[in-house]
Amino acid sequence: MGAQAPKFFFPDSQLLRGDNYVAWKPKIKVLLEFEDLWTVVDGQTTRSLDDGRQQVQFDRVNQKAKLIILFIITDDVQPHIRYATSAKDAWDKLSTVYEEKNKNVILNLLSQLHTLKFKHNEQVEVFLRRVATLRESLLALGKEISDEDLVPIVLRALPPPIESL
Repeated sequence: MGAQAPKFFFPDSQLLRGDNYVAWKPKIKVLLEFEDLWTVVDGQTTRSLDDGRQQVQFDRVNQKAKLIILFIITDDVQPHIRYATSAKDAWDKLSTVYEEKNKNVILNLLSQLHTLKFKHNEQVEVFLRRVATLRESLLALGKEISDEDLVPIVLRALPPPIESL
């Protein structure tokens, strides 16, 4: 009996490209949990050194999880996990690469938000849309900016005549 192909299909838009790691990660975690593979990926289940039957079971589950991870990333991302020795190793390598990149993106977006200025002749709606876009981008990366924190940022960005309102 040959190996079975994965029972799922992800459109290209759902594959990990790198720029979508924050959205991709929880979806794949749920898939791996649904397939009863997550405990191998997160390290809760490890390979026994004594129990031969458990070793075979672990190897099968590990290989299936690694296959799923490989099937749901783009070819451009695959070099990051090419030499992964396990599903956990592959997951950890992806986390290391993309979570660090996300930290840099978050810092860049925060910098943009804190240095934001109301442009000359800019409509208020357009300015507020720029603020909302930055806030939503940060939220998508897991960084929430509360209304309380956003108010002084917006007030500092306004020109002096509007600031007094």
